[in-house]
Amino acid sequence: MNILASRLLRVVLVVLLLGTVLVQVLLPVFASEEGKTFPEVAYLVRSILGGRILFIGCGQVALLVVWRLLSMVNGGVIFTRRALRWVTSSRPARRSPRFERRRLDPHARLRPRRRRTR
Repeated sequence: MNILASRLLRVVLVVLLLGTVLVQVLLPVFASEEGKTFPEVAYLVRSILGGRILFIGCGQVALLVVWRLLSMVNGGVIFTRRALRWVTSSRPARRSPRFERRRLDPHARLRPRRRRTR
């Protein structure tokens, strides 16, 4: 892989990771303000906040896996068992947001589910 492209991708990954950390830090502040503004839904703030922080954490895990796989590409060992372990370790992080969205969305049960075709 081109060295310039690799470094640019690492810069993008660092910016995204720092942005997600910033959002995780500021999210409780904004959520508590919304709970004070709308007291009728204040009891939902904690559960939704926890779900959102876990959702962002899944994205952070995926960013770290991409970082590690990029390191393996630069080292020329991308097609090894070690790389496959990193890809399979990211599987729970890819699945969790989908299930989290279904659990937190109050209208998810009302919408029909799409059937997967094989």
